[in-house]
Amino acid sequence: MTITVTLPDTYPLSTSQSNIADEIRLHHAQMLYAQGRISLGKAAELANFDIQEFMRLCAQANLPSLDYNPNDLAAEQRFIAASTI
Repeated sequence: MTITVTLPDTYPLSTSQSNIADEIRLHHAQMLYAQGRISLGKAAELANFDIQEFMRLCAQANLPSLDYNPNDLAAEQRFIAASTI
């Protein structure tokens, strides 16, 4: 799918014009992931990054890169604590 976006000439660009599409794609993927609309893997794919790099970029933007249910986290912590010698 191709989408055309027109920005005013006075729009403050944080990157070169050739990288704007990549930046928009990354931010859109981060937004969809943060809203729970797509998985981490799909978001990384949409942003055109591997999962590790996408997670790093999410952390850089102060976005959680893992969505852990508090109950699941507590259960895993109990399991780890019980397994530790």
